[in-house]
Amino acid sequence: MSVLSKKILVVSAAVACLYLLLLLVAWGRFDGADVGQRLTAWLAEKPRCVLHLEETPRLALFPRPAVVLARSTLSGRDGKVAFASFTEARLNLAWGALLGGAPRVTGMVLHGVRADLGGAGVFNGGAANGNVLHLERAVLNIAGSAVDGEGSGSGLGLSDLRWRLQSAPAGQAHSLALGLNGLHGTEKFDLRLAIGALRQVPQGFAAEDVSLVAQWGHDAASFDVALRIPALAGDVATAQAEQAVLSVNHLWPSGRLTLTYSGAARLGVAGAWLAWPAARLEVNLLDGAKGELTHTWNGATRFEAAQARPQ
Repeated sequence: MSVLSKKILVVSAAVACLYLLLLLVAWGRFDGADVGQRLTAWLAEKPRCVLHLEETPRLALFPRPAVVLARSTLSGRDGKVAFASFTEARLNLAWGALLGGAPRVTGMVLHGVRADLGGAGVFNGGAANGNVLHLERAVLNIAGSAVDGEGSGSGLGLSDLRWRLQSAPAGQAHSLALGLNGLHGTEKFDLRLAIGALRQVPQGFAAEDVSLVAQWGHDAASFDVALRIPALAGDVATAQAEQAVLSVNHLWPSGRLTLTYSGAARLGVAGAWLAWPAARLEVNLLDGAKGELTHTWNGATRFEAAQARPQ
């Protein structure tokens, strides 16, 4: 063995020993009970929810440093009704945390997630609860203020469900892109949400360039809903938009039906509703046998996403 090879071998062994020592020190300094208390306190203060840990958090060192939470639930501020649970959550940490630096989460991997998006609680209604989302695996990567995530599972009436999330800084705000697709019976379903700029304001939130598109397709027929709002401000209960355009399109082999609502509107994010005090409604019907019909009128209109039809 040459002298250079021996030096490389000695340096490599020294680095490996130093790394092993570093891991042992980090392992010895880790206090799972303290980490659990800090995490519970942070969730109670920021998102204002209660974290129930069934086991003490532990430190994993391979393949990268991570705090591992097992079999936990999240509930509302009163701690009575659980709206989400997971079998395991892995909070990946930056390597600097092993050197005594401040812990910084660089990613998250979730397994066995159940979330009730209707707020009734994951244990109320069981499989019959159509608001329950099941994720076999979800991965979030965090780089500074940017977040990139994806996952798969089922729920919300969909099978073979897949989702993708991207968020990045946009000046003093954040851009957001969310995609979700799956199968509703034999129909293909696709949902896309894009927000050009989302920021927090004293009254709640403000958003610009909001676009929401939902599509269903089966054989030669399709149905889609597209909502576009240039600017939106308010809170999750009620937000105001100076202009909102909602297009509902239904296509079949021999024709199409298009409904277009436009005007100043109010939006309830939490309740999934959209209302126009004075909307302009344009209806266009094309039938291969009867020709084309177009009609326009004005009036108060309300759209309920839960009912999937205008009122």
